[in-house]
Amino acid sequence: MEKNAALTERLLAFLVLAGVAGTWSAESRSGLADRVRTLQPVVTWMAVKAPGSGAPLLFATVHQPEKRSLSIIHVPGAARGAITPLPRGEGSSEGAERRRRSSSPSGNSEPAQAALAAAAEAHRAVFSLPRLSHLDLGPPRFLYAQPRDFPPGDPPVAMKRWLAASYGGLSFWKRLPGLLRRPPLGDCAPAENFFDRLAYALELHRLPRRSMLAAWLPEGRGREAFLLERLGPPRRGARPPDRPVSVEVLNATEFKGVAMRVGKVLRLRGADVLSFRNTDSDHPGTLVYDRTGRIENALQVLDMLGCPQAEAVTAVEERPLVEVSVVIKADCSHSPPLRGGE
Repeated sequence: MEKNAALTERLLAFLVLAGVAGTWSAESRSGLADRVRTLQPVVTWMAVKAPGSGAPLLFATVHQPEKRSLSIIHVPGAARGAITPLPRGEGSSEGAERRRRSSSPSGNSEPAQAALAAAAEAHRAVFSLPRLSHLDLGPPRFLYAQPRDFPPGDPPVAMKRWLAASYGGLSFWKRLPGLLRRPPLGDCAPAENFFDRLAYALELHRLPRRSMLAAWLPEGRGREAFLLERLGPPRRGARPPDRPVSVEVLNATEFKGVAMRVGKVLRLRGADVLSFRNTDSDHPGTLVYDRTGRIENALQVLDMLGCPQAEAVTAVEERPLVEVSVVIKADCSHSPPLRGGE
């Protein structure tokens, strides 16, 4: 019995050492891993075709190694048209026909190819903005997924949950071969290093879930400032303690008085709660919205709320009345009671 136990321990130690050696060997061959080691940001475009959905959802994920953060930025369909200028030579009827063939999932065009074409155009448009064009982001990366199960609700929050479930936990190692399998992108796909895909998967596996930051791509003038903040180094200086976060609480449940009760809890825990009202929400759970592009405000209020099911997400408004909006659903309608001394 003791001999078998010793043999098992040796086998496990060998497997661990082999895994470490394999990981080191793979990452030493990856340009993406080099960028992470030198604390340079990595931009990866991800398109996800959810079961039963129409067009794939498009996301720009920005990994900032210095912050140990991954921003999951949803680019909605309407925004894609607004941010995408015509590349040179694309104003002709032939160019319009090429765009129609490359962006339409119908006919001979596969959804993956259409998603790749949309992501490539969005990348050129977004990162050619004046204050972003000088940044060294390396070559853009494109991934396509067609999962069997994808969470419902707010797209960037759903994507965060899917990434956390796919790349987190011990079962990640069982799912890894499937995550590395290359989708059939055809001739549209750029050449991609297998070791880059492996390094990216390992980097997502190492990230804590709280470092995955869901966001909607802002509209208008705030877009550049938002992306510069997500791509840049950590923000210096903490928020002054005498400046509480301004909050509105919105009741999206069928119960009366929830917003007022939750607002009182937040106020006693340090938030500047300015208003309460009812609202509607298609998302199945409670969301804490950052309205100014400072996700740390939403995370602070999320901690005050004390509801582990709630999620924080950035949805910048051009003229916000408050810094944070809390949309309460049934999962957090009964927030934890106040602790002694509060």
